[in-house]
Amino acid sequence: MGNVAYSGNENGTGSACSWQPVELETDQREWDWSGAEAHVWRAFFPAWWSQADRLAQNLSGRERERMQQFRNPVLAARYAIGRGLLRELLGKYLGVTALELQISTNAYGKPELVTAAGTTLYFNLAHTDDIVLYGLTGICSIGVDVESVEPGRISSLEARRILSDDEWDSWQELLDEEQNSLFYQTWVRKESVLKALGVGLSIEPDTFSVGFAPKPTVIRVQRARLCIRVLLLKESVKAAVALTDVKMPQIRCFTATALA
Repeated sequence: MGNVAYSGNENGTGSACSWQPVELETDQREWDWSGAEAHVWRAFFPAWWSQADRLAQNLSGRERERMQQFRNPVLAARYAIGRGLLRELLGKYLGVTALELQISTNAYGKPELVTAAGTTLYFNLAHTDDIVLYGLTGICSIGVDVESVEPGRISSLEARRILSDDEWDSWQELLDEEQNSLFYQTWVRKESVLKALGVGLSIEPDTFSVGFAPKPTVIRVQRARLCIRVLLLKESVKAAVALTDVKMPQIRCFTATALA
Protein backbone atom coordinates (compact mmCIF):
# COMPACT_ATOMS: atom_id res chain seq x y z
CA MET A 1 0.00 0.00 0.00
CA GLY A 2 1.20 3.55 -0.67
CA ASN A 3 2.18 5.93 2.10
CA VAL A 4 1.12 9.50 2.75
CA ALA A 5 4.62 10.36 3.96
CA TYR A 6 6.88 12.71 2.06
CA SER A 7 10.62 13.15 2.05
CA GLY A 8 11.48 15.83 4.54
CA ASN A 9 9.29 14.53 7.33
CA GLU A 10 11.15 13.66 10.47
CA ASN A 11 12.51 10.23 11.26
CA GLY A 12 11.86 8.41 14.49
CA THR A 13 14.42 10.39 16.46
CA GLY A 14 14.43 13.64 14.50
CA SER A 15 13.66 17.06 15.89
CA ALA A 16 11.26 19.35 14.07
CA CYS A 17 8.44 17.97 11.98
CA SER A 18 8.41 19.30 8.40
CA TRP A 19 4.82 20.17 7.48
CA GLN A 20 4.14 18.92 3.96
CA PRO A 21 1.13 20.27 2.01
CA VAL A 22 -1.55 17.91 0.71
CA GLU A 23 -4.54 18.95 -1.42
CA LEU A 24 -7.24 16.68 -0.06
CA GLU A 25 -9.62 17.17 -2.98
CA THR A 26 -7.13 16.06 -5.65
CA ASP A 27 -4.59 13.84 -3.91
CA GLN A 28 -4.71 10.32 -5.37
CA ARG A 29 -2.20 8.47 -3.17
CA GLU A 30 -3.38 5.65 -0.96
CA TRP A 31 -3.72 6.55 2.70
CA ASP A 32 -1.71 4.04 4.69
CA TRP A 33 -2.02 4.12 8.47
CA SER A 34 -1.00 0.53 9.16
CA GLY A 35 2.64 1.27 10.00
CA ALA A 36 4.22 2.04 13.37
CA GLU A 37 3.86 5.79 13.01
CA ALA A 38 1.53 8.65 13.82
CA HIS A 39 0.26 11.31 11.46
CA VAL A 40 -0.41 14.88 12.55
CA TRP A 41 -2.39 17.22 10.30
CA ARG A 42 -2.87 20.95 10.56
CA ALA A 43 -5.21 23.27 8.70
CA PHE A 44 -5.62 27.02 8.79
CA PHE A 45 -9.22 28.16 9.09
CA PRO A 46 -8.81 31.21 6.79
CA ALA A 47 -7.63 28.97 3.94
CA TRP A 48 -10.83 26.92 4.24
CA TRP A 49 -13.49 29.66 4.63
CA SER A 50 -14.70 29.13 1.06
CA GLN A 51 -15.16 25.41 1.80
CA ALA A 52 -17.21 25.83 4.98
CA ASP A 53 -20.59 25.14 3.35
CA ARG A 54 -19.27 22.05 1.58
CA LEU A 55 -17.62 20.70 4.73
CA ALA A 56 -20.82 21.29 6.69
CA GLN A 57 -22.41 18.63 4.49
CA ASN A 58 -20.01 16.10 6.06
CA LEU A 59 -21.46 16.64 9.53
CA SER A 60 -23.79 14.28 11.35
CA GLY A 61 -27.27 15.47 12.29
CA ARG A 62 -26.17 16.15 15.86
CA GLU A 63 -23.13 18.09 14.67
CA ARG A 64 -25.28 20.23 12.39
CA GLU A 65 -27.55 21.03 15.32
CA ARG A 66 -24.48 22.06 17.30
CA MET A 67 -23.25 24.25 14.44
CA GLN A 68 -26.60 26.00 14.21
CA GLN A 69 -26.38 26.94 17.88
CA PHE A 70 -23.52 29.34 17.10
CA ARG A 71 -25.00 32.80 16.62
CA ASN A 72 -21.69 34.13 15.37
CA PRO A 73 -21.31 33.04 11.70
CA VAL A 74 -17.51 32.95 12.01
CA LEU A 75 -17.71 30.50 14.92
CA ALA A 76 -20.25 28.42 13.01
CA ALA A 77 -17.93 28.30 9.99
CA ARG A 78 -14.97 27.34 12.19
CA TYR A 79 -17.01 24.48 13.65
CA ALA A 80 -18.07 23.29 10.19
CA ILE A 81 -14.48 23.38 8.94
CA GLY A 82 -12.98 21.74 12.03
CA ARG A 83 -15.44 18.86 12.24
CA GLY A 84 -16.11 18.55 8.51
CA LEU A 85 -12.42 18.36 7.69
CA LEU A 86 -11.91 15.79 10.43
CA ARG A 87 -14.57 13.58 8.85
CA GLU A 88 -13.02 14.07 5.42
CA LEU A 89 -9.61 12.97 6.71
CA LEU A 90 -10.98 9.97 8.58
CA GLY A 91 -12.97 8.94 5.54
CA LYS A 92 -9.89 9.01 3.33
CA TYR A 93 -7.92 6.92 5.81
CA LEU A 94 -10.68 4.32 6.06
CA GLY A 95 -11.76 4.42 2.43
CA VAL A 96 -15.35 5.48 3.17
CA THR A 97 -17.38 8.65 2.75
CA ALA A 98 -17.51 11.21 5.54
CA LEU A 99 -21.18 10.49 6.18
CA GLU A 100 -20.54 6.77 6.63
CA LEU A 101 -18.39 7.42 9.70
CA GLN A 102 -19.83 6.81 13.14
CA ILE A 103 -18.22 8.84 15.92
CA SER A 104 -19.13 8.32 19.56
CA THR A 105 -17.66 9.68 22.80
CA ASN A 106 -16.30 7.87 25.83
CA ALA A 107 -17.42 8.51 29.40
CA TYR A 108 -15.16 11.59 29.58
CA GLY A 109 -16.29 13.08 26.28
CA LYS A 110 -13.35 12.03 24.10
CA PRO A 111 -14.54 11.33 20.52
CA GLU A 112 -13.90 7.82 19.20
CA LEU A 113 -14.56 6.03 15.93
CA VAL A 114 -17.03 3.18 15.77
CA THR A 115 -15.42 0.79 13.27
CA ALA A 116 -15.62 -2.84 12.21
CA ALA A 117 -14.06 -5.44 14.49
CA GLY A 118 -10.28 -5.56 14.06
CA THR A 119 -10.12 -2.04 12.57
CA THR A 120 -9.07 0.68 15.00
CA LEU A 121 -8.07 4.14 13.86
CA TYR A 122 -7.34 6.41 16.80
CA PHE A 123 -7.71 10.16 16.43
CA ASN A 124 -7.86 13.42 18.32
CA LEU A 125 -8.31 17.09 17.46
CA ALA A 126 -7.65 20.51 18.93
CA HIS A 127 -7.90 24.10 17.71
CA THR A 128 -6.92 27.61 18.64
CA ASP A 129 -7.49 30.91 16.84
CA ASP A 130 -6.84 30.18 13.13
CA ILE A 131 -5.35 26.66 13.46
CA VAL A 132 -6.97 23.24 13.81
CA LEU A 133 -4.82 20.20 14.58
CA TYR A 134 -5.57 16.49 14.08
CA GLY A 135 -3.69 13.41 15.26
CA LEU A 136 -4.32 10.00 13.64
CA THR A 137 -2.70 6.61 14.14
CA GLY A 138 -3.44 2.90 14.12
CA ILE A 139 -0.99 2.21 16.96
CA CYS A 140 -2.65 3.39 20.14
CA SER A 141 -4.65 6.18 21.74
CA ILE A 142 -3.42 9.64 20.69
CA GLY A 143 -3.89 13.14 22.04
CA VAL A 144 -3.04 16.51 20.50
CA ASP A 145 -3.26 20.02 21.87
CA VAL A 146 -2.56 23.49 20.51
CA GLU A 147 -2.70 26.84 22.30
CA SER A 148 -1.93 30.42 21.32
CA VAL A 149 0.61 32.09 23.58
CA GLU A 150 -1.11 35.04 25.23
CA PRO A 151 1.06 38.13 25.79
CA GLY A 152 1.76 39.24 29.32
CA ARG A 153 2.88 37.55 32.47
CA ILE A 154 1.32 34.26 33.56
CA SER A 155 -0.26 34.55 36.99
CA SER A 156 1.19 32.43 39.77
CA LEU A 157 -2.29 31.08 40.50
CA GLU A 158 -2.73 29.81 36.95
CA ALA A 159 0.78 28.36 36.81
CA ARG A 160 0.37 26.57 40.14
CA ARG A 161 -2.84 24.96 38.87
CA ILE A 162 -0.98 23.36 35.93
CA LEU A 163 2.57 22.76 37.13
CA SER A 164 3.73 19.94 39.38
CA ASP A 165 5.76 20.72 42.50
CA ASP A 166 9.08 20.14 40.70
CA GLU A 167 7.98 22.16 37.67
CA TRP A 168 6.72 24.97 39.89
CA ASP A 169 10.06 25.22 41.70
CA SER A 170 11.97 25.38 38.40
CA TRP A 171 9.48 27.75 36.76
CA GLN A 172 9.85 30.38 39.49
CA GLU A 173 13.57 30.66 38.70
CA LEU A 174 12.94 31.56 35.03
CA LEU A 175 12.88 35.04 33.52
CA ASP A 176 9.40 36.45 32.83
CA GLU A 177 9.61 35.90 29.05
CA GLU A 178 10.79 32.32 29.60
CA GLN A 179 8.00 31.69 32.09
CA ASN A 180 5.36 32.67 29.55
CA SER A 181 6.67 30.52 26.70
CA LEU A 182 7.51 27.46 28.78
CA PHE A 183 4.22 27.58 30.66
CA TYR A 184 2.28 27.20 27.41
CA GLN A 185 4.66 24.53 26.16
CA THR A 186 4.12 22.56 29.35
CA TRP A 187 0.38 23.16 29.22
CA VAL A 188 -0.06 21.69 25.72
CA ARG A 189 2.12 18.71 26.59
CA LYS A 190 -0.02 17.96 29.65
CA GLU A 191 -3.27 18.48 27.75
CA SER A 192 -2.10 16.11 25.00
CA VAL A 193 -1.30 13.50 27.68
CA LEU A 194 -4.73 13.81 29.29
CA LYS A 195 -6.42 13.63 25.90
CA ALA A 196 -4.39 10.54 24.93
CA LEU A 197 -5.47 8.89 28.17
CA GLY A 198 -9.06 9.94 27.41
CA VAL A 199 -9.80 10.83 31.03
CA GLY A 200 -10.45 14.55 30.84
CA LEU A 201 -9.58 16.36 34.06
CA SER A 202 -10.19 13.33 36.27
CA ILE A 203 -6.39 13.47 36.59
CA GLU A 204 -5.26 16.92 37.72
CA PRO A 205 -2.43 18.35 35.57
CA ASP A 206 -0.37 19.33 38.61
CA THR A 207 -0.10 15.69 39.73
CA PHE A 208 2.41 14.67 37.04
CA SER A 209 5.47 16.24 35.40
CA VAL A 210 6.46 16.63 31.75
CA GLY A 211 9.30 19.09 32.32
CA PHE A 212 10.29 22.10 30.22
CA ALA A 213 12.73 20.60 27.72
CA PRO A 214 11.36 20.57 24.14
CA LYS A 215 12.95 17.20 23.33
CA PRO A 216 10.82 14.02 23.03
CA THR A 217 9.80 12.81 26.46
CA VAL A 218 8.58 9.52 27.92
CA ILE A 219 6.65 9.69 31.18
CA ARG A 220 4.35 7.58 33.33
CA VAL A 221 1.00 8.81 34.56
CA GLN A 222 -0.47 6.44 37.09
CA ARG A 223 0.05 3.07 35.33
CA ALA A 224 0.22 4.39 31.77
CA ARG A 225 3.39 5.00 29.78
CA LEU A 226 3.25 7.90 27.33
CA CYS A 227 5.56 9.49 24.81
CA ILE A 228 5.25 13.21 24.06
CA ARG A 229 6.51 15.27 21.13
CA VAL A 230 6.49 19.04 20.74
CA LEU A 231 5.13 20.20 17.37
CA LEU A 232 6.63 23.36 15.87
CA LEU A 233 4.02 25.66 14.32
CA LYS A 234 5.03 29.28 14.92
CA GLU A 235 6.46 31.28 17.79
CA SER A 236 3.08 32.46 19.04
CA VAL A 237 1.58 28.96 19.12
CA LYS A 238 2.53 25.88 21.16
CA ALA A 239 1.45 22.36 20.23
CA ALA A 240 2.17 18.78 21.24
CA VAL A 241 1.18 15.18 20.52
CA ALA A 242 1.13 12.28 23.00
CA LEU A 243 0.68 8.54 22.49
CA THR A 244 0.08 5.80 25.04
CA ASP A 245 1.99 2.60 25.74
CA VAL A 246 4.37 2.70 22.76
CA LYS A 247 7.98 3.50 22.07
CA MET A 248 8.63 6.88 20.47
CA PRO A 249 7.03 6.49 17.04
CA GLN A 250 7.82 8.16 13.78
CA ILE A 251 5.74 11.33 13.44
CA ARG A 252 4.71 12.54 9.98
CA CYS A 253 3.24 16.01 9.64
CA PHE A 254 0.98 17.38 6.91
CA THR A 255 -0.82 20.61 6.07
CA ALA A 256 -4.30 20.10 4.63
CA THR A 257 -4.71 22.59 1.80
CA ALA A 258 -7.87 23.48 -0.12
CA LEU A 259 -8.18 24.20 -3.80
CA ALA A 260 -8.14 27.92 -4.56
